[in-house]
Amino acid sequence: MLMMVRWLAIVVVVGTVSGVRAEQASTWVGRSVMLRTASAQLQELAGTAAPEPGELIEVADVRGELLRIDHGWIHRDDVVAAEDAIEHFSEQLRDERTVFALTSRCQAYAAKGEYQRAIGDCAEILELAPQSASARGNRAWLYLQVGEYRDARRDASAAIKLDPGHAANFSIRGLAYLELGKTDDAIADFNQAIRLNPQSASAYNSRGTAHAERGDHRRAIADISRSIELDPAPRRTAYNPYYNRGRSLAELGRHQDAIADFTKAIEFDGEHSPAYLSRAECWDAIGEEKRSTADYIRAAELDDQAPLPRS
Repeated sequence: MLMMVRWLAIVVVVGTVSGVRAEQASTWVGRSVMLRTASAQLQELAGTAAPEPGELIEVADVRGELLRIDHGWIHRDDVVAAEDAIEHFSEQLRDERTVFALTSRCQAYAAKGEYQRAIGDCAEILELAPQSASARGNRAWLYLQVGEYRDARRDASAAIKLDPGHAANFSIRGLAYLELGKTDDAIADFNQAIRLNPQSASAYNSRGTAHAERGDHRRAIADISRSIELDPAPRRTAYNPYYNRGRSLAELGRHQDAIADFTKAIEFDGEHSPAYLSRAECWDAIGEEKRSTADYIRAAELDDQAPLPRS
């Protein structure tokens, strides 16, 4: 999404567009870029929809002056590298305030974790296009990131009213409900998100988390396992289903299985303090004191609020 799936899959990549012709073609592969202007054209379509404004798209291959993306081939001059996007679109906006440039800069701000600035761009978009469901949904997701859960619920509800067929808006509102302690409402929204998009790994993960909040760990494990089937390698900046499933496995006393999941969670995010702490508790439960102590220490190194090893 620009909507949730796109936002939850953001990866910030290094690289600049300047001096591109002097670079080796191979240096472009794996980079993320955005369309430079609203008039940018794909050279060859690959049977999928063209990129949305502000969408981060990964370069898969290079052929002369053309870059291969999921959507087809595009000329190098028609894209801007992710790290240059804020400066590029800010320059465009000094000349003219357009929905395209604001949407693109909003995405670029979000990629850098500058959520309040991204929220500001969404507000400007809504001044220009008050009926934009995508801007409402994007701002709802941004409000989640800064802990403004009532605002997130409000914007997600508005986005759903404008576009009731978009699954991501239900997922976003479900997450807001979950943070507000309205677990039943959250599950209802995740159910609808899954009905609209049965391939949404994040919706299954979120519903599993909601089941865990209600103490229904078997349902939680089933949903999160389905999430992992759909997306076995979630990116570090997105949700961490292995950690979530590990928590439910631990609650059911399946400590060895939980340890395996926490270990997998750490492989995806080596700075995830809760995963080290939860694994330490599992090591404790099966009498592995040395391993437990090592994980407690690592958790405390990453988060000074984490408990120290038991003496």
